[in-house]
Amino acid sequence: MPDTTTTVADTTATIAPALRLDGVSLDYRLGRKRVRALDDVSFSIGQGEIVALVGESGSGKTTIAGAVTGLLPRSAAITAGSITVDGTDVTRLSESRWSRIRGRTVGLIPQDPGASLTPVLTIGDQVAEIFAIRGERLGRAERRARAIELLEVAEVSRAADRLTQYPHELSGGLKQRILIAIAFGLNPALLVADEPTSALDVTVQKQILRVFDRLAREHGSSVLFVTHDLALATDHASRALVLQRGRLVDDAQVAEIVDTARVGYTRELIAHARATQSALPPEDPAPAADATGTGAAVPALEVRALTKSFAGRRGANATLAVDDVSFTLPAGRTLALVGESGSGKSTTARMILRLVDPTSGEIRLDGRDVTAVSGRDRLALWRRVQLVYQNPDSALDPRWTVGRIVAEPLAAMGLYPVTERRARVQELLDAVALPEGTIDKRPGELSGGQRQRVAIARSLAPNSSVVVLDEALSALDVITQERVLQLIESLQRQFGVSYLFISHDLSTVRRLAHHVVVLRAGRVVEQGSAREIFEAPRTDYVRELLDAIPGHRLIAGAAQTATTEGASRR
Repeated sequence: MPDTTTTVADTTATIAPALRLDGVSLDYRLGRKRVRALDDVSFSIGQGEIVALVGESGSGKTTIAGAVTGLLPRSAAITAGSITVDGTDVTRLSESRWSRIRGRTVGLIPQDPGASLTPVLTIGDQVAEIFAIRGERLGRAERRARAIELLEVAEVSRAADRLTQYPHELSGGLKQRILIAIAFGLNPALLVADEPTSALDVTVQKQILRVFDRLAREHGSSVLFVTHDLALATDHASRALVLQRGRLVDDAQVAEIVDTARVGYTRELIAHARATQSALPPEDPAPAADATGTGAAVPALEVRALTKSFAGRRGANATLAVDDVSFTLPAGRTLALVGESGSGKSTTARMILRLVDPTSGEIRLDGRDVTAVSGRDRLALWRRVQLVYQNPDSALDPRWTVGRIVAEPLAAMGLYPVTERRARVQELLDAVALPEGTIDKRPGELSGGQRQRVAIARSLAPNSSVVVLDEALSALDVITQERVLQLIESLQRQFGVSYLFISHDLSTVRRLAHHVVVLRAGRVVEQGSAREIFEAPRTDYVRELLDAIPGHRLIAGAAQTATTEGASRR
């Protein structure tokens, strides 16, 4: 715990921490059952301290963030202990009381900025709400000037222009900067940052967190930084709290955790994070011969000169989202599409899946031209190429059982007799190593990692030859991510499936991909084997991307530990 005692003129005064949890236990009500989510959790955050809260999916991180900000669901109940924010006990405040302190005493920067900004209000209107909350009566011109000043402090580009724009007109990075401006504009004693950059690419993430760190220092704000990314936590926090199954198992300075973690579970998290950060790209074996032995095998996917332009609104010029993109995915290999937000990754994938029509170019799947397929031919295409989304929570129907979810593509495509589908589903669930009995459960009864395994099983159901993984690992903690990575590799060896892996997480790309294509503003700036890209990048842009990968303190700590151990052996 941080020392909150100061001595002035021989008089000892105790400064109240920005946040204190004392023996907090919390249950969720699921029907007639109660599930313990937090168990006797105690910690405090001192004034001006940045503390990371880390742990696996289901460890209780989001529950703590909800309890501290008064945003728990109705099914949650604090059964023991107390929560104090800046000297105020908030354990059982009414919503009307919370509305008076939320934002001003405790602020929140959420994971999804798109869901947190009101879509029907301009950015200017939403920033101006700060002044009303603070009770300031400003004229129109002064309100506009102050709003621009707030956005400029958060390094929002073209701040004056943003005031008349709506959230859907802005990138994810800009929306997150605006939320940061709003949060710091209210100058709360405590700021809860709940996975604030998990959906952003590495360069934008680096820029956002640089702004965040600077504003936290300038405002003297205390921060609870909730994240599943241990590498990110160690780069930006001074102290780390480690949760496991609702219990606080470690509370230590980041430097101590990186160098000599005392708790076994923390050491496991550190080891997994370091393994991902320092993994060497996989070797890419020579291509296999085709069935006749006369040449190389037919690629799983070929994209040639693919282009997509979107018509502008109200006579504006068309936007070229994808510009002359070409690459080849060999059968049984993994190709990663990487690049900043707006680089064209997702648009390229949507064209390959035939969810969006290309403006020009060619797409060949297993040697067959599928550029213009439609109707029943498109259904046949989806038998061979499937998609795994970033968020299994939104991709899996919560009302359906796992068995029905995985069987859905089989029913839609008329595959397997009805009497054989359950056996096929169980075979797929076994292949992705889900526990016995999962077939009759619903998504809400599974962990985040298990739900993503269900999504992967569904993608394999029609015997797909290509699976598109669209940020499919970005929301997973390091341990769950490693398990899913091992599963993906195992399925590739077992079934020969090819993966198109779309990700902003370059550490994971390095761990999984055989080939990498780097996009910027819709164009390919560099491509080659993963080893070529990561070990000998040819362009400044790719070197900038690699430099933005978080985890510098983790890697430095590993190098220091290795040096120390080597010296002791000598």
